[in-house]
Amino acid sequence: MLILSDLLYTDNLRIIVKATGWREGVEIGNALAEGKTAEEAEDKAIRRLKDRFRKETNSIENLSIIKEQAIETDISSENKNRNQNSINNIDLENLKTKKTEAPSDWSQDLNRYELEIKRLGFNKAEENLLIKELIGYNSRNMIIDYDDLLLMIKIIKTTKDNKSVIQIKEFYSKDNLIKETNHILSELKWNTEKARKVVYDFYKVKSRNKLSQKQLIEFYFFLLQKAA
Repeated sequence: MLILSDLLYTDNLRIIVKATGWREGVEIGNALAEGKTAEEAEDKAIRRLKDRFRKETNSIENLSIIKEQAIETDISSENKNRNQNSINNIDLENLKTKKTEAPSDWSQDLNRYELEIKRLGFNKAEENLLIKELIGYNSRNMIIDYDDLLLMIKIIKTTKDNKSVIQIKEFYSKDNLIKETNHILSELKWNTEKARKVVYDFYKVKSRNKLSQKQLIEFYFFLLQKAA
């Protein structure tokens, strides 16, 4: 396997490097890492990439894990469907902000993201503007938080064709998100006290007005899931 490294971002505090693995001229995966120096970031990214392929050498074990995860997912989905109508019985543990365990290789998620960007017909400048406005990165290559990548995928996947970047920015503005979440809270029949409790359990603030734009977007998608 050939590994090539790219310097993605640098400032006074951190440096971000992407390591990409190639086999017979085909990209087979990549990994991101940050460090105080380029060498440190590169070493971390390469170790992460190699670790991912090392784990894949035992294909039988991996297949067993995948099957177990699929069964757990099916059981979890069935449980969610059974409890969907019990909107007053909120599982507060599920409301707490949890970091998704990031895979060592983001290729599949980046491919999903790329397909949605192409569907919307955005050029690189439009894409970068959208990322900057909604989650605060200058480009997709600078996204180092896996949850932020998943959030961007949610945003663009739920965006209809022929929507401009300006229209998307307007929809996900804080003022409009407050209105949208008000509508969903009304559908859920949550009173002000319950809504504030949920926001506090999520972000330790007492009002949606205190949330950042990204946090408000996360909360909006959470409510959509509850109302589905």
